[in-house]
Amino acid sequence: MNVAHSYFRETVKPTVDEFLHDPFSVRRARLAAIVLYHLVDYLKAQANQGWGVTKIAEAIAVKCPDFLLVRDVCDASKHCILTNETRGNKSPRVLAHSDQLDATSHDGLFSAPFGSGFFAEASYVWIKLDDGSWPNFVDVVSNVISFFDIFDFDEVQVLS
Repeated sequence: MNVAHSYFRETVKPTVDEFLHDPFSVRRARLAAIVLYHLVDYLKAQANQGWGVTKIAEAIAVKCPDFLLVRDVCDASKHCILTNETRGNKSPRVLAHSDQLDATSHDGLFSAPFGSGFFAEASYVWIKLDDGSWPNFVDVVSNVISFFDIFDFDEVQVLS
């Protein structure tokens, strides 16, 4: 039995879909990050080769750089504050605090000043990174789920 693919199909996909259908929900964004990142635990169990979670996560990040953003949102959601001090040679954190995940609403087309409104009052969850940039977390999660949609769960060795 492929435990990683089963977890992906039964838990990750539905949780991510719920977030993508409600892209203003910080709660659903956090849950999507948590289940997406913890897929590495299932890949570790699937690989059964003594690989650590960090090695698998870093290998995924080489092929899908947005996975590091998902990792940090996941860990910030659990621990509230993140640091780089204990990371050693691991990829550095790109955010430091759970409140850097934020839902932002833009004025709608008919209520904003001329030329500044958005059609359908676009609302999304954003991440304020330590470098000052604001990636759209919907795009980040979409990129990561697209990576796993075509991932070969039977051949975890493709990560090496």
